[in-house]
Amino acid sequence: MTASPLSFRSHGRGWHAIIEGAQDLRAVLLLEDAHWVATAATIDTLRADPVLLALIDADGDGRIRSDELRAAITWLFASLRGTGGIDSRSEVLDLSTVNPDGPDGTAILEAARRILGELGRAEEPRLGLADIRKVRADEESRGLSKAGRVQAAAAGDDAELAAFLRQVIAATDGVPHPLGDPAVDAACLDRFLAEGQAWLDWHDQGRLPEDGAATPVRPLGAATETALTAVLAVADKVDQYLLLCDTVALDPALAARAWIGAEGSDLLDRAVATALLDRAPLARPRADGLLDLDGALNPAWRGALATLAQDGLVPVHGAERRDLDRAGWQAIRAAVDPLAAWKAAEPPNKVGAEGAELLRARLGDARLAERTRALLAESETAAVLLDGVRAVEKLVLYQQGLLTLVNSFVAMPELFTAGKRALFEHGHLVMDGRVFDLAVRVNDAARAERFGGLSSMFIMYVMVGDVGATWTDQYAIPVTAGERGNLVEGMWGVFFDIHGKERHAQVRKIASSPISIKEALLAPFRKLSELAQSMADKAASEQTTNMSSTVGSATEKAVSTAAAAPASAVAAGEAASVTTTTTSEASPTAAPATTTTTATSSSKGMAGQIPMLLAGAGLAAAALASALAYVVNLIWSGAGSLAAAIVALPLVSDLPAGLSGTIQVLSLPVALIQVLAGVALVPFLIYAIPVSIATWLRLRKRDLATLLEGSGWAINTRIFLTKDLAGRITTRPGIPTSAVRR
Repeated sequence: MTASPLSFRSHGRGWHAIIEGAQDLRAVLLLEDAHWVATAATIDTLRADPVLLALIDADGDGRIRSDELRAAITWLFASLRGTGGIDSRSEVLDLSTVNPDGPDGTAILEAARRILGELGRAEEPRLGLADIRKVRADEESRGLSKAGRVQAAAAGDDAELAAFLRQVIAATDGVPHPLGDPAVDAACLDRFLAEGQAWLDWHDQGRLPEDGAATPVRPLGAATETALTAVLAVADKVDQYLLLCDTVALDPALAARAWIGAEGSDLLDRAVATALLDRAPLARPRADGLLDLDGALNPAWRGALATLAQDGLVPVHGAERRDLDRAGWQAIRAAVDPLAAWKAAEPPNKVGAEGAELLRARLGDARLAERTRALLAESETAAVLLDGVRAVEKLVLYQQGLLTLVNSFVAMPELFTAGKRALFEHGHLVMDGRVFDLAVRVNDAARAERFGGLSSMFIMYVMVGDVGATWTDQYAIPVTAGERGNLVEGMWGVFFDIHGKERHAQVRKIASSPISIKEALLAPFRKLSELAQSMADKAASEQTTNMSSTVGSATEKAVSTAAAAPASAVAAGEAASVTTTTTSEASPTAAPATTTTTATSSSKGMAGQIPMLLAGAGLAAAALASALAYVVNLIWSGAGSLAAAIVALPLVSDLPAGLSGTIQVLSLPVALIQVLAGVALVPFLIYAIPVSIATWLRLRKRDLATLLEGSGWAINTRIFLTKDLAGRITTRPGIPTSAVRR
């Protein structure tokens, strides 16, 4: 094992190196990778200067590894003679601390003095990052920041040169440039000039004279273009017709087969009829091979044939000719084929996209090409100077930020220090009356959720955006204290980034785990409460339904009884005169029985159930009273025994009888409370102790490292949550002490 001058501190049940200054940073070069907390990280999860991260990411793969950080440390110490700026994380470079013998020492010093000269501060020995970036931006805006490549911006106020450079880039696609927009190099310029001249030569060969006279490419003069268009429109169909005529001339019996068959075709279907006409010959094939342009023609092609007659037949054969045979067709084709061949020979490039005259003018202006070559030569010098400016910027960025960045890999002290932020922390979420103070960027949702499931933590995956429901970022946010409360998927909140900017936030998914021992202990009781509430709601619903049914039935019966009352009264009156004597002679004991029977039969619904309900309630009350009496008797007996035992103590029994009795009376409530506590506490402890132990063991496994691993980090050690850290990550702010409470 290699010895290290570094000290180590315990954080989250792990040992982390202490890196507080330049000497500690130098010692990291000797620290084995296994002692780094993280040996690789994705750039998009870090809140560092993007130029700094790009400089360290030497292979440009979007990840920073430990070897790339070591290379940066080595370059930094080789470039500086003094380390005060590293210790203070200064963004101001003292030129006296630059090592002229360093890897870029000469270039850095020359560029630094040039920057100070351009800023009018040539005698000053110090240079700030803002000054460097201003000069770099000015140099890059000139379009000459890459050696041998010129952007259109390099033309400055010369509009003609700028337009020329843009045309060269458009015609040749240019070459890549570090600043994004494509540029022109010498090869692009040479190619444009050669291809431009070739295109002009081709264009001039087929150009129509101003007087419209015939040329080898345009035998019909100005009419050649329209003739070619007319010929191309019907060329395939004319060739088909002439071929069919040849088959009929060979054997007249083939005439029937030289025509399209329509058997089985639904000609009422427009698509079918249209396809039939498009496929059919121009006319019925004839053995003599003539196509009578005034005869019976295929309606689908009649218009195109009329155009052919006007623009092709007339210029070649005269207006008197109204038919077309093979020889006549070949003569027309011969008149337009040179133009067709010329069009097909157009050079396959884009140099003529802006027109021949503009291209001719720019190719004819030798100054444009010469000025472009001069800019290419100037870019060589400008790029060297700009490389020096960038080297100065690199040195200042490393001096200012490398110590903090390396610390985020090797030790992560900011994570465990109140009031500080690690470079992978991106802000805090406010939701459900709480502040969740740790947010790690998610760049792969599936990976983040897979690793988050290994953390034993309650994690919210929260989408964030400047406009509601338009999400641009996603963060993994752990809940480390208190209880779940109202946190559910889809819940809205607000997210504050590291600079305090407020943004919309919504919970996309939750990975649920115990948050605290209290939550785990109360979970069964909350389930019972929910179950009881559910059963109560169900019972209330059933009773409401029963009551509604009973009231409805009673109402219907009352209405029907009231409707039948007049008729019953009349019938009863008529029957009274007949049965009075009989009724009066009946046994007096029959009436009560009759009355009781009637009352019982009519007592339906809730009224009829009241005795049964009262009976059930009485039984329940009796059972509860019996159980309570048993418990009280048991407790009282136990308390009495305990009180007697107290009185029987030698110290108490030696007291006078009156005082001993007083002690017995006073000890009885104490004994009673003890017995009650024992009866209630023992079952609860039987449940609570194992649940608390299991939850505590699980909470001890809560691991922040899995959040980073889910975002592509390579972690060496577990970052277990401490009690202090858990309490800082999730808080519920209290009411301000200065607030008035009413």
